[in-house]
Parts: sequence; C-alpha cells; structure tokens
Amino acid sequence: MGAFQTAIKPTTNGSNSSAVSTVMPAGATALPANSKALVPVKHQRHYQARGRRFRHGVCAAALRAVTAARMLLRGEFSSLIEAADGCGSCPQYVVYGRTILESGNPALLEDVLAGNVPLREAAEREWNVVQLQLAFRRASAAERIRFGRREGVGTLWDECIAPAL
Repeated sequence: MGAFQTAIKPTTNGSNSSAVSTVMPAGATALPANSKALVPVKHQRHYQARGRRFRHGVCAAALRAVTAARMLLRGEFSSLIEAADGCGSCPQYVVYGRTILESGNPALLEDVLAGNVPLREAAEREWNVVQLQLAFRRASAAERIRFGRREGVGTLWDECIAPAL
C-alpha cells in the first residue's frame, strides 16, 4: 500500500500552462525525459442546448414572442407579463414581437421567424417608424393639420413623401 503518490506537476503543452495532477511512484521526483508517461487528457464537455432553437425552419423564441404579441393585441391576455408567461416567452421579447407586428412589414416578420434577422435587431430598427405610425393614427384631423403647419409642407414632402415615390 502507498507505493504511489499524487504529485502536482506543471506541464507546458501548448497554450495551456495549468498544473496537471500526475500519478508517480512513491519517492520519485520527476519522470525520465524519455518516458512516455500518461498525461491526463482534459475532456471537453459538449453541452446540448436545452430546448429547441429551430423547428421546421422557424426560430422557436421568435415564434413564441410573436404569438404572445398577437394574442396580446387581440385582447386574449390582459397584460404583457401574462402574455409572456402564457406563451413561454419573456416580456421584452413580446414587446419586440409587438413592434414587428405593428410595423406591418410581412417580409421582415418572415425574416425574423426564419432566423435570418434577430428579433431584437429588427424591432429596434423599426421602433421609431412604428411610433410615428401609431402617433399619426391616433392624431385627430386638427392635430394632423397643426403638425403639418408646424413641420412645414415642404419638409414633409421632401423628407417623407418624395423619397417614398
């Protein structure tokens, strides 16, 4: 018994210079230079991601968020938190999904669901436009006229209408 002991021996194998535990005979101070001693191999674990990421070519997280946003806009949920919990998403993703839906851009929605464009990136890109659309739709005729006078017809024509033609 006790013929072997564990010693910590520094190794310099490439970029990894951490100490490695090696089993050596008792009383030995070092391994011979020509020895092909077994050096422990560090196995790298490959973790399987929990849950699915894509199914049938659709990004699962984006689909859950957009589904929750659709149901929230239809009035099937009373709050953002309830919609997120009910569809297995998080509240911020539901806000992103709602932004994409309110943009009215079916090509962008398709790209998000296909995973070609990240949901967050697409929503942040469309946020200001969606806010302008919503404010315009909520404004009364008198408010729109005041806005047109304040900004100027030339500005609205040159910066909004002419580039869209």
